[in-house]
Amino acid sequence: SGSFFSVELVILFLIIIIIYIGNKFKISRLRPTVLIISVFTLGFWLNSPIALGNLTALISGNLPSLNERPFWYLLILGTIVLVISLGRNVYCYWLCPYGAVQEALHRVLPIFRYKPASYLEEIAHKVRWVVVWVAVMAAVLIGNPSLASYEPFSVFFKAQGNHGQWIIMLLVLVMAVPVYRFWCRFFCPVGAVLDLLAM
Repeated sequence: SGSFFSVELVILFLIIIIIYIGNKFKISRLRPTVLIISVFTLGFWLNSPIALGNLTALISGNLPSLNERPFWYLLILGTIVLVISLGRNVYCYWLCPYGAVQEALHRVLPIFRYKPASYLEEIAHKVRWVVVWVAVMAAVLIGNPSLASYEPFSVFFKAQGNHGQWIIMLLVLVMAVPVYRFWCRFFCPVGAVLDLLAM
């Protein structure tokens, strides 16, 4: 069973506190450090960023055991508390390791820049909600929350996935070079749900 005093739990708890302080007191210089820590802990080490499957499990009540997965509860509930208490989606811009990787590519590789028209972003947001709804409904009806997760996190951080997932992951990373946080802004289901929760 999982330990309530494990290294990963302590790190995550400290990160949540730092995110709260950084946002409450507008200390933006803390953000790059938090994102780097997130890439190596939530990303490569634990491979456990928030996915749509996590939120679907919460909605459907199909939850893991607290004793077995205390980290899951701290990550999900800690994020929800942060978003509600601060009134904005801080997970995506302060904690998401995949968002951090895209942002790094955009900043480190200034090959060219492209800013999509606002109407394209609006269309993408509407389409994203349709995809989210279909994924959640399918997962709830089948009774398997993990089916809702279609994000390319695991392919990047664990190098595991089918050919289609690899293609999606590579396309997202290529597009993240010219377009700031391409996946986050146009396709991420977790971002859509947390934005709604923040409102």
